[in-house]
Amino acid sequence: MMQSTLADLLGIVEQARGLGSLVLANGTQLIGHVPHIAVEGYLHEIYPGLSGDQILLLERSLANSVIPQEYKSFLGVMNGATLFSGALWFGGYRRDYSRTGDDCRQPYGLDYFNVLARPRDARNGEFFIGGFDDEHGSLLYLREGLVFRCSRASSRPAHEWVGFWDMLSCETVRISKLFDSFGRLKGSDSAASI
Repeated sequence: MMQSTLADLLGIVEQARGLGSLVLANGTQLIGHVPHIAVEGYLHEIYPGLSGDQILLLERSLANSVIPQEYKSFLGVMNGATLFSGALWFGGYRRDYSRTGDDCRQPYGLDYFNVLARPRDARNGEFFIGGFDDEHGSLLYLREGLVFRCSRASSRPAHEWVGFWDMLSCETVRISKLFDSFGRLKGSDSAASI
């Protein structure tokens, strides 16, 4: 399932390449230039995959949290991603927190939502992997092979998928239908409908 889901995801991302693309020195791919969002805005940012040693370094930064195997597999292919102008994002290993230049194009750090900004009621075994830029910003976490969507304030599930690859497939297809061929959200200027 991993290979077909990644192929589907990359197929959706590739549809935006006609709007412009760029590969940065650090390997980050910027796909689908969307100047109506920001002068240097891109619909998708795909960060290059991590080595096994980099995944171990990341795990050490997570206060003894264990990265679930299916997410480790994802990190080996891409170190997180920011999709649909941030409507859907996946965290990874953030090497530094530069706010300017190409170095600012990195994934959200998994350590932030698993250690620093973890919802107070999150239980052991809930591993936060990403989120949605919806009205209030919601998070995604893995627990026992399932993926859950929750608010940033509470890990109480609002939605559930049967696994990471199922969620990735369902959500990239669903969200892609909300955007037009120019990378604009259809029928709304707000991310509330995401």
